[in-house]
Amino acid sequence: MRQAFRVCVAVGIAMVVSGWMATAASADAVPLKEMKAKAKGTTPLGDWSLMAYSGRNDFPFLSNAKELEEVEAGRWVLPVRGAGEVSINDKAINVRSAGMINNDEQDKWLAAVVFAPKEVGDYTVSGKLTGLWCDLDHTGKENLKWAVLLSKSDGKKFKAIASGMAGEGDSVDLSTFEKLKSVKLEAGESLVITVFRPAHWGAAGGNITDLAVEKASGK
Repeated sequence: MRQAFRVCVAVGIAMVVSGWMATAASADAVPLKEMKAKAKGTTPLGDWSLMAYSGRNDFPFLSNAKELEEVEAGRWVLPVRGAGEVSINDKAINVRSAGMINNDEQDKWLAAVVFAPKEVGDYTVSGKLTGLWCDLDHTGKENLKWAVLLSKSDGKKFKAIASGMAGEGDSVDLSTFEKLKSVKLEAGESLVITVFRPAHWGAAGGNITDLAVEKASGK
């Protein structure tokens, strides 16, 4: 009787551990601690990084990916100073995007979080954009552009999977967008998550929180 009980307990524990491991292996949250230290990090499903892309004024036709310049611990600026910056803490990735000023070199840059999977497959994207603000217009609803893009394997072709406009005080829940519930990633492809000011003058930004990817159910 005792032996049977021990066997049942052992099996139960094994099932719980197995279930936990399966869940842990299927979902990846952006590794904020690593990202804060070096603007990149690795999780079981893939590699994460902060990147700058040129082409803001021709969005979504982006190109010329570059690493951001670290100016202090946990804070980076875009390749042309004044274009914007990204800071990371234990809870969020904070993006500040300056409005365009009719300067081609400064105006073209935007910041993004990139996820490159280790395996091809279908992935679900979740996360929130919160604390959105604009210092020039506090009531407009087109002060920020956000997007989740598919970057093709050559690094020069981008496809907007989901995108939209937002204003100060708005929030965006990526998990509510049907197209982000199953995104097929082929070899060499990656996800690019960005938020930026698409208009002239002023500055705008906000927080990217709870950003995560996981293998789409049954895929």
